[in-house]
Amino acid sequence: MTSSPQQDITQTLRLTQAQILTLNSNPFIIVPAEAGFVNVFNRATLSYIYKNTPFTNVDNLLSFVLIPPFGSPVNVSNSLNALNILGITQSTSISFEAVNPYNAILSNSSNSSIALTISGSNPLGGDPGSSLSINFTYSIFQL
Repeated sequence: MTSSPQQDITQTLRLTQAQILTLNSNPFIIVPAEAGFVNVFNRATLSYIYKNTPFTNVDNLLSFVLIPPFGSPVNVSNSLNALNILGITQSTSISFEAVNPYNAILSNSSNSSIALTISGSNPLGGDPGSSLSINFTYSIFQL
């Protein structure tokens, strides 16, 4: 494995209300898996666009996870209470930082996706005009 990232990438993605409502049962893939490479979470900012109705059932933790081809997802960011962003009646932003990202490289195989998920159960409610933007930075290491 190389000792430095082959590439650092920053991208912005947007989740719709429908995608937010399935974050537990269907984590939102931000970085797809690619054989021979390891994706490493660096940092992210979530910006919630509030419209008319807050989400409910959101007293759970939002986090970014590495999803290996086999086994359970591995948390690669700090976890923040979703109530602090999805359960309020105003637009706001929160930031996530990596939890020792290089451990993710050493302990996980290649071909793993990075996704945003929520613990517990799926959120409820919200408004069709509500959305969640993710400004996300990650590194790619070649094996």
